[in-house]
Formats: sequence, structure tokens, C-alpha cells
Amino acid sequence: MTYTILLTCDFAPSWLAFSRAERKRYRAEHVLPVFARHAGRITARFYDSESFHAEFSDLIRLETERLEHYFLLIEELRDCPLLVEGHVELRESFIAVENGYRVIPEAVLGTPTDTAARRSTDKELI
Repeated sequence: MTYTILLTCDFAPSWLAFSRAERKRYRAEHVLPVFARHAGRITARFYDSESFHAEFSDLIRLETERLEHYFLLIEELRDCPLLVEGHVELRESFIAVENGYRVIPEAVLGTPTDTAARRSTDKELI
């Protein structure tokens, strides 16, 4: 089962005070290595949202097969200078399973599901 986590965050004025070159260097030195250490277990995509949303400035979309991988990533991020120095605040996390209702017969009731058919229609709304 694949878990999708949407993590909202807000970058502080201290981060915005850095030049773009300083942000790029800081990110390469402190942030990317954390995600690289978890690359085999969790995938991450980053989104800017400050132009569209007032509650948070950025959104991170994470995917993993095991929630403990998410837990370990977050624990390591909490020790990262980006968070320790207060440049970013993690706000909320939303955890979901895409089309999870399809897994219920197999996981709960022991009824096999057709995995190939499930993959071919993963983009269905219902």
C-alpha cells in the first residue's frame, strides 16, 4: 500500500532574507542530503503555494510504502538547520491512501482483487 502525505510548511522572513544564491547553497548543503538519504524509501515533490494560499507558503508531497519511513524523514528534518534555525515551520500533514477502498476486500476480507485491473483504472474518481 502506498501512503501519500501532504505536508504544509511556511518559510520565515529569515529564509526570504537570503539571496537566491544563498538559498540554493543552503538547500544543497543542509536539505537535499536529508532527502537523498531517504530516496530509496520515500519520494518527494515540492510545490510553491504562497501565491494561492495564505495559510502556508509551500507544500511537500511525499509517497512511501511504510509510514515509519515518513517518521524517520521528519525526525531527521527536525534536526536539520533549516528547521532548527527557524527558517521553515512544518504546519500540517495529511496522510491518505489513493483509492484505498479498493484494497479493503483483500486486506480486510481476504478476497483477492484484480491488481492489473486496479492499476489500469487508478485515475477513476469512484
